Amino acid sequence: MHRVLSAPVILFIFFLHILDLTITPLITLGSARVIFVYLFVVYAAFQWEGQQATPAALMAGLLRDLSGSEILGSETLALTASAIFLDWFSQKLDRRSAPVRAAAAFFFFASTLSLVLILSAFSSPENAQVPAKISILFQVSLANAALTAVFFPLLSQWFRDDRPLRQYELFR
Repeated sequence: MHRVLSAPVILFIFFLHILDLTITPLITLGSARVIFVYLFVVYAAFQWEGQQATPAALMAGLLRDLSGSEILGSETLALTASAIFLDWFSQKLDRRSAPVRAAAAFFFFASTLSLVLILSAFSSPENAQVPAKISILFQVSLANAALTAVFFPLLSQWFRDDRPLRQYELFR
């Protein structure tokens, strides 16, 4: 388990955000695109002990707010609120089950993007095209939930989270 406020994790979130800004707009499946920092928040909730998704969501939301075009604080608020629920949800269910992680990722993406959509509709009602955006929201949530099957094993290898326990760690 890693602490979210450690240098390697913070640098990795910056790296994922740079990927979100540069590469993912080029790689789209219809209207859906990958949001790597959101996937990392889901990973932190399911893979690491404690409530690790909330600080990761706060950092990711601040980065996305500072580089986005939405009203400042809307994505941070939506991402952090959804991460609090995800932290609670991940403690109650089987953390190793791939279908559970994919379903949780789908609902996390859908709730976060819905909150961002609602907050942006309040800030500029003339730009709110809700039916078209709900379709895109569903596609993005579904595509990212499907990517958890690939993203989780890659990050487990990167952070070395699947190493076997030593004997002295069995009784902590």
